[in-house]
Amino acid sequence: MLRSLDTFEYCGVVFKYVIYSLSPTKTPVDDPWFRERLDQFTPEQISVIASFLDCVLDDDEFYYYYADAKRGLRKFWHLT
Repeated sequence: MLRSLDTFEYCGVVFKYVIYSLSPTKTPVDDPWFRERLDQFTPEQISVIASFLDCVLDDDEFYYYYADAKRGLRKFWHLT
């Protein structure tokens, strides 16, 4: 995620993979492997990831990734 912020461009390969890894399409919320992965993050780290995805949604340049960012936030990163 930090590397993708170096250029923060919608066409960047690193950026694309970061978005896709934070918002997997076919992974259910209760997937054991993904849940184990999420459980390793602190609340502060989850907040940073959610902020990153919110930043994507706040920039018109990233409209192509809006659905992915929204899915990631809804399914995984706005957990309370």
